[in-house]
Amino acid sequence: MTLKEYCASCKNEGSHKCHSCMGKYYDGVLQGAPTKYIKKPQANADRIRAMSDEELAEDYCKTLLKVMQYFGIKNTGTLEDAVRARLEWLKQPAEE
Repeated sequence: MTLKEYCASCKNEGSHKCHSCMGKYYDGVLQGAPTKYIKKPQANADRIRAMSDEELAEDYCKTLLKVMQYFGIKNTGTLEDAVRARLEWLKQPAEE
């Protein structure tokens, strides 16, 4: 699967013509346009799959702390300890 690119000026995906790109699209990619290309933003799942173990552990722990705060659950540890424990868990063999 490839990410589509689109005109930086009009965000056109081939549905209309703008002065910059004139709608010259082929297979989702603007052809021969004088504009810079920008990639569409990643989906959340793509962003998560691209995370390192460290980023995933930290994001998970920060989210968990927010949920705990929302429900009034007291936090007795530090974020660093939680991230370290989650990172250790992420590196363990998967259970089926």
